Amino acid sequence: METRFIYHLIFFFTFFSVFVHAQEKENDTIKTDELIVTKKYSPTVNDAFKIKPKPQQKDTSKVKRKNIDYSIINIPVASTFTPSKGVASDVEKQPRPRLYDNFASLGAGSFANIRAAFHGNVELDRTKDLQVDLDHFSSAGGVDGVLLDDDFLVTELGLEMSKDGRYTDWNTYVNSGYRSVNWYGINNATLASISENELNAIDPSQNYFHFDAGGSINPDRSFIDGIGLDYSLFSDDLSNTEHFIDLRPEFDLYFLDQLLETDLQVDYVSGSFEATRSSTIDRDYSFLNLRLYPHLMYEEGNFSADLGAQVVYNTDLEQSDSDVFVYPKIDLNYQIDESRFVAFAGAKGNLEQNRYQTFVDNNPFVIPYLNIAPTDQQLKAYAGVKGKFLENLSFRVNGSYETVENYAFFISRPFNPQINNRQGFEYGNTFDVFYDDMQTLGFKLSLQYDHSKDLQMGLRAALNSYSTDDLPEAINLPELVYSFNSSYNITDKWSVSGMIFYRGERNDLQESNTSIIDGSSLVTIDDYMDVNLHSSYQLNEKLAIFIKGNNLLEGNYRRWKDYRVQSLQILGGLQFQFDW
Repeated sequence: METRFIYHLIFFFTFFSVFVHAQEKENDTIKTDELIVTKKYSPTVNDAFKIKPKPQQKDTSKVKRKNIDYSIINIPVASTFTPSKGVASDVEKQPRPRLYDNFASLGAGSFANIRAAFHGNVELDRTKDLQVDLDHFSSAGGVDGVLLDDDFLVTELGLEMSKDGRYTDWNTYVNSGYRSVNWYGINNATLASISENELNAIDPSQNYFHFDAGGSINPDRSFIDGIGLDYSLFSDDLSNTEHFIDLRPEFDLYFLDQLLETDLQVDYVSGSFEATRSSTIDRDYSFLNLRLYPHLMYEEGNFSADLGAQVVYNTDLEQSDSDVFVYPKIDLNYQIDESRFVAFAGAKGNLEQNRYQTFVDNNPFVIPYLNIAPTDQQLKAYAGVKGKFLENLSFRVNGSYETVENYAFFISRPFNPQINNRQGFEYGNTFDVFYDDMQTLGFKLSLQYDHSKDLQMGLRAALNSYSTDDLPEAINLPELVYSFNSSYNITDKWSVSGMIFYRGERNDLQESNTSIIDGSSLVTIDDYMDVNLHSSYQLNEKLAIFIKGNNLLEGNYRRWKDYRVQSLQILGGLQFQFDW
């Protein structure tokens, strides 16, 4: 019974499969009609036919291929393999160069030039430091073609104490300096007008002394950002003195819920020039300036702006005259399309208070009897682009227009043979100050290339076009100035650096005593290029040797009219760095 049941089950599934297969053949010609056989079939050879090896079949069904995703199941398998342990290779660690807080250097060279410098830092406690600085440079002279003494000496000594407190930072300082020069620039017209005995009797020496003191304080959690105070005393061998006081408080105020930074400055200068043999009247001067500079910082997306204005109240105390000046203080910056380029523009102005000390810093051969007055820098408008061409190549280029009233020009004083019993600065060998209005159209370019920490190069250039009101030319102002500097660390111990400085042609007054307003009275001073090189080699961690070469190209060119400089100069020495 069971066997029969299995047979039926097999038959049923076989039939069902044939039935389903038959339903899928839509072009089958066998019909389901009833067939009645009346005669036994006897086939012959003629009834046979050849079967085609590849019968044509039209299949209308289309089966789409299914995408099959495979996945791998990771099954951990126990392993008895034990790999050998690797040994890491040794890496030599390069020690960081130690930075010392103190150094001292001493060098000597041609023309009996001596250069000495010292910087020391003493940590008084965890928050207080005391710094000591000394700088000295002297020379025995030796400029070609000079008939008078041309030695010089400059010495600076400074002390500064600073504290970084929890709530207040402050610093205070005391500086003093001594400078000795000679008015050695006598021209041929002067030499033709004096005797040899008078030439030998000339004392061209001049000595300057300055004393500076001051400090600043920056409290936290206060509307006062900081307060700075500076005092300076300047004098010379001819009993001329000058006092200068500068007070600078800074405040943080709010205007329409915006931070309004306000800078207040009070500066006072007072001095006197003693009468000379040719100028028998004392010349006193005294100016007081009150400056208020409120400005507002604004940022929006790629745009930022510093908007403000400066108001200056100026008083000439000697002449009992006062005036008010208003200057723009605007600086705009815009980052271009999220790139490395930034476009900038702005406008500013200032009332610059001229002083005897600043004139001497710029030109130590000035006459010790000057007319001191402020310079009104009315407007300087500028625009340009800055950014990076490459990651290590940055640039800045801009153009500007500036208009100035009462600009101070250095002009050489002609020799006056009518003066008797002359002093050492009355032989056409000094410079006076002449004030004139001037307009300047300028163009500046700077490039900085930092190839690596071992190689850097920089280029700075300025091209200016001047226009004056009374003077025929902008006296002693070159139209083109550029400089190139570079530094290269050849090895960890050996480094070299260099600088090339170019100054274009200038004009000054001729040797004859003519009017400075007449253009024919001017003489051209040749341009010059100064090439300087410096190399140092570190003997050990603390001691290094160095050598410098100055004025390697042009020889004894003229920095000022009739004032030539020392030609090729070589100076070498030692530098020692240490900790206390």
